[in-house]
Amino acid sequence: MKKKHIFGAVMLIAGITASLVISTSQEATAEKPGECICLDVYDPVCIIETGQRFSNSCYAQCAGFTPDEYGPCDLD
Repeated sequence: MKKKHIFGAVMLIAGITASLVISTSQEATAEKPGECICLDVYDPVCIIETGQRFSNSCYAQCAGFTPDEYGPCDLD
């Protein structure tokens, strides 16, 4: 019986950890400069000054841009 409780607790912790990783995945994460982990979710943002397009805000942040420097793309 004790093994079932331990297994259930481990599965619960694993599920919570996975939820946290998924919920924060749009934020840029990097172990080293230039190394980012982003989901391939298409939600384009464009750099206001240059018009450069990124597939989502995570990739823009990984390229060194701040949220003040990008916004939704004009999809004309």
